Amino acid sequence: YMPHRRTYTFLVLFTMLFNGGIVPTYLLIKNIALIDNRLVYILPSLIAAFNVIIVKNFFQQLPTSLAESAKVDGAGEFRILFSLYIPLSKPVLATISLWTAVTHWNMWFDALIYINSDSKQVMQTFLQRIVIESNTELIEKGLVSPDVTQFTPETIKAATVIVTILPILFAYPFVQKYFVKGITLGGVKE
Repeated sequence: YMPHRRTYTFLVLFTMLFNGGIVPTYLLIKNIALIDNRLVYILPSLIAAFNVIIVKNFFQQLPTSLAESAKVDGAGEFRILFSLYIPLSKPVLATISLWTAVTHWNMWFDALIYINSDSKQVMQTFLQRIVIESNTELIEKGLVSPDVTQFTPETIKAATVIVTILPILFAYPFVQKYFVKGITLGGVKE
C-alpha cells in the first residue's frame, strides 16, 4: 500500500490530459540545453503517463498473497520484486516496450524542431525530407544519389513507407504473444 496513491494517480492522469504545448516545451528543452543534443530523443519521452497507469493497474491485480508468502519464507523487498513481480510482469513490460519503441521510432517531429545539425537527425526526418523536398535540392547537398531522379515521386514515397515500417514489423512477432495479454491484464481494473 502506498500513501497518497490517489493523489499521485491524479497527478499522472492530469499530465496525460493537459500539457503546456509546443512553445513551453521548446523553451523547457532550450533551458535544459537539449537543443541540438541527442538526449532530446530520450529524456522528454522517457516516461509516458499512459504507460505508468497501465503498469500500475497490472501490479494492482497481482495477488498480495504472493508477497506475503515470500515474506514468510524470508524474502526481502528486492527479492520479491526481482523473483516474483518482474517475471510475472513480462506481458505488460513487453507491451510497454513495444509502445515505447514505436514512439521513439516515429519521433521525426522532435528531430525537426530540436535538432539543427544534419548529422544528428533521425532517419524518419531524412525520409520525410526525401518525400517532401525536391530531389534536386537533396542531390545538390549530396544527401541523395543522382540515380534517384529516375524514379517517380510515388515510387519514392512507397519505398520510404516500407523503410519506415520494416523495423517495427520485424520486432512485432517477438512481442506479439505478450501484447494482447499485457493490454488485457494492465488495462482492466476490478
